[in-house]
Amino acid sequence: MSIFAMILLGLIAGAGAGVLAGLLGIGGGIIIVPVVYFGLLHNGTAPNVAAHIAVATSLAAIVPAAIASFLGHWRAVGHPGDRVLVTLALELEHAFVDQLHNGELHRFAALLLRAPQQN
Repeated sequence: MSIFAMILLGLIAGAGAGVLAGLLGIGGGIIIVPVVYFGLLHNGTAPNVAAHIAVATSLAAIVPAAIASFLGHWRAVGHPGDRVLVTLALELEHAFVDQLHNGELHRFAALLLRAPQQN
């Protein structure tokens, strides 16, 4: 696929994602991620690498938009205070419980508590 075709495909996918986001309220990633994934596959990228690149590309577009949205709300409403702290605490608790459920914390604790090797 030529560079021109890839750019044209990106413009069409972006326009389609924008229209669907505006009309239906869906996220643009539902269109962009598959287009990037299959475009990378078509250009010879390994499937597991293409999936990571497609999702990372979508994330790279989401983070600046989220930061801009946060700053806009911050300026309009002021410091959200307790709401941010409660949300952050709940998210951290969720991440901790999720890792505990997956056994990651058990493995980490086992590494920390392992008795020193004696020669």
